Amino acid sequence: GAELSTDSIIRLNRGNPGFRGEWHIQGGRLEVLTQEALGKSDIRVDSAGTLFLGQPVNLPGNSLSLNGKISLGGQDHVFRVASISGQTLEPGLHTFKALQSRFPGRILGDGGTLTIIALGSP
Repeated sequence: GAELSTDSIIRLNRGNPGFRGEWHIQGGRLEVLTQEALGKSDIRVDSAGTLFLGQPVNLPGNSLSLNGKISLGGQDHVFRVASISGQTLEPGLHTFKALQSRFPGRILGDGGTLTIIALGSP
């Protein structure tokens, strides 16, 4: 089979508001460096992948499925639904410290929040 690169970095530094579909991070690191870089899309991060959110992500109609790692970048982010390591997040505000405590080794950095709008699985 194909080998996954765990050290590749893709930096999104331009807005992409028209993008629809799914970001699937199988390995390496996806860095979101500007608002609307992800468009209106679902995000899936496999165990060898890392998602770095350097700008606020506001996707109240989309999902986050995280089996890898995430850095909230000290920013506040919104998703319709989300799961981390197969556990669905309840609707409401989830702080960096609470997420880091609940999911050791998955939440990187030193701050930020996730707000989940609805109950459900990605």
